[in-house]
This record gives sequence, C-alpha cells and structure tokens, in this order.
Amino acid sequence: MASPDFNQLLKSKWGAIFSSEEAKDIFRSGFDGLKMKLLDTGYLAYFNASLIKNKRRSQVDYDTPEESKTTTDSKVKIFEDFDENKFNFNDCTPPEILFYVNLDEETVITKEDNDKWEEEHLFDEEQLEHEISETENHPVVINVSPLCPNHCILPLFPQEELPQTIGQDIIMLLLQVFKISNSKELKIGYNSLGAFASVNHLHFQLLYGGDLFKTAKFPIEEVPRKEIHRTSLQNPNEKINIYSVGVIIEELVNYPVRGFVLKPFEEKAELGDIYSSLSFVAGTITNYLLEKEIPHNLVFSDLGQTIYIIPRQHESNHQNEAFRCAWLEIAGLAVCRDEETYNIITPKTFEEVLTSQVSLSEKEFDDIKENSISIFKKNYE
Repeated sequence: MASPDFNQLLKSKWGAIFSSEEAKDIFRSGFDGLKMKLLDTGYLAYFNASLIKNKRRSQVDYDTPEESKTTTDSKVKIFEDFDENKFNFNDCTPPEILFYVNLDEETVITKEDNDKWEEEHLFDEEQLEHEISETENHPVVINVSPLCPNHCILPLFPQEELPQTIGQDIIMLLLQVFKISNSKELKIGYNSLGAFASVNHLHFQLLYGGDLFKTAKFPIEEVPRKEIHRTSLQNPNEKINIYSVGVIIEELVNYPVRGFVLKPFEEKAELGDIYSSLSFVAGTITNYLLEKEIPHNLVFSDLGQTIYIIPRQHESNHQNEAFRCAWLEIAGLAVCRDEETYNIITPKTFEEVLTSQVSLSEKEFDDIKENSISIFKKNYE
C-alpha cells in the first residue's frame, strides 16, 4: 500500500483539528487578533497577544544575571539530562498527534495504522521494544501555540527521552523528512539549550515558508554568502572513503547575525549521498559547539540541501522581554512580545536586537570558524 502524502496529510489533519469543536481543548492560542507587517528589508514583524499570553512556560530555566554572579556553571550549560518530571512530548495527548513518520523506511504512517500495529504487538512487550528500536515511528504533533497554520513539532525517539542535543546521526535522520515531503517550502528549525529551546526533549519545529512569507523563503535565505572553505571529504590516507559528495562551507555576509551555511558541491547528486555528507559536516560543527558550551540555532531548507548553523550568545545573557530570539527570529521573523514593540519596530531596531542579543563578536566567530575548519583541513582534501 502506498504511503500517504506527507504535506497533504499534515495540512489536512492540522486544518481539520484547528477548525473542530475540540480545538479549544487542544490549542493554547489561535490567530484572532494576529498582526503581521512586512518591513522594508524583507523582515516580517509579527504580534499575536494570544500566543504570548497563553504559550506554555519554558521548561528550561537559567539564572537571572543577578543569580549568575554567584554561580560558576549553571548559566552556561547547554547540555542537561532529560527530566521526566518536566513537560515533555510524551505528555502530548492523542488528539495532538497528526500522524507518524518512519524515517528509516521513508514512509508516512497514519495514526490508525500505527495504533493497529501496536495492538498487534502488545502480546509481546519484548518483541515490541525490539521492533520499535529497529523501525521507529516518530510522531508529528501539533504545536499547541502555533505561529502560523501547519506549525508542527517533530520529536525524535520520544520514548527514549533524549535531551535537546544533536549530532551527525540525528541530523542525517532528520534530513529524511525532506525526502519524504519533497516540498521546497518546508523549513525545519532547531534551538539548542541556551538558544531558547523551551523543552529539553529532542525535537524540531516544522512549518511551511509560504504560510508566513509570500516568497516562501525567510530573509536569511536571501542574503549573500561568502565561501570560506570547501572540502571533498576525501582522505588520501584511506583506501575507502565514506562520503562521495563534497561540502561547501560559507558564512553569512551583511546579516546582523554571524553564521555558517552548508551546501553540497553537486546539487544533482543522489539525495542520500548529499544528506550523508551534510550531516557529517554539520554534526562536526555542532559537536564542537557542544564541547565548547556555545548555544546554537539551526535552520534547514532547500529540501534539506542548505543548513544554517548559528553559534550565538547564551539566552540568559539578555532579559529583553520584547524579543526572545530563537531560530525563527534569526531567520527573519520578528516575533514581538508586546504590541508597543510591534507598532514601533523598524528593520534597524530589529537588526540591533539580533546583533546585540544573538550574534557573536567577530573574534568569537572567527575562533569557531578557524577551529571548525581546521578539523576538515587536517583530515580531508
């Protein structure tokens, strides 16, 4: 039997639930009173009083500036063990789950088929545990505080209770979503701890660019980039090289936030080969950031063939209630937390927020750039 269409199923299920009688019991906010306006430079200013008022409180707590003066380590941690006593995505109610994806098999599974499969295997819990670990079905769930229609959450391996950290294997698996979807409008975002992740349970945000921007692209996708390194990922000392597609590493130019952009040498190569190479390079950089306790946001676009990695200042360094800059803000959506900010925002004031609260200094970014690139220069052509 053919797998259901990912995009059609997501949009139809999301719309049906949002317009149903049960919506008030599922969604914490809607779009009544939503205000949006396009700013001169392409940024989109956004204000939704219901979203700000009713959004679930962050489950990740950091010291205030005053408290941080008396501690040496709690402020800078971007890794924490999963805490089952805090909200996590295993707490989602069944109506919040739209469907499942099996990323290994690149298939979409309806809730009905997933429930049927589980019922058939309930007789043998040991077998069930083994089969799930081999072919995991990952739930696509409604974001109960959506920024736009079809805004969803993808928790990976939720039953495994993994914390909010990523590396090569997770990125490689995530990129399969683009292969299943095959929608150029699909964007996936990631916030690490310290970069405004609100839940310490491995998850990503999914939305379609066209539900916010007429061009279906975020401003960060439109800015110039400069190549800083390209690696073939071929090691001359190895008889067999794993990666067949090289990766170009670029940096953003004339953007208020410093960051990396990864893309393949050959865009017409096999997607699996492209994803393998991109996930390796992205995983290498994010592992370095994790080791150095540097918070980071990621944006995935272009069918997974472009990855933006933004090393950044720690969220606890700033207590600005007008903005909380996570991946969406960095990508160019100015989510204002009060109406006054929305009314007076300009491209200049928004860029000043991104520069002062998110972007690393030139020296800090150059240190990361030099150390990250040296890994590839040392081992690959």
